[in-house]
Amino acid sequence: MSKILVNAVGDACPIPVTKTIHALSGMTEAGTVEVHVDNETAVQNLNRLATGKGLKLILSWAVFL
Repeated sequence: MSKILVNAVGDACPIPVTKTIHALSGMTEAGTVEVHVDNETAVQNLNRLATGKGLKLILSWAVFL
């Protein structure tokens, strides 16, 4: 099972979604795409992307001070 990390911290939409779509298209086997974002709009748009593609979205929050 593969795991791909997408760093979209600091990116405004639609860049996080575009990076995620690119990562998904490069997958050749079942696995995980972990996307790091730092804004609520990106989270909402990634949720819509996952729902539209029938994928499972797992949210995790981290606060950096």
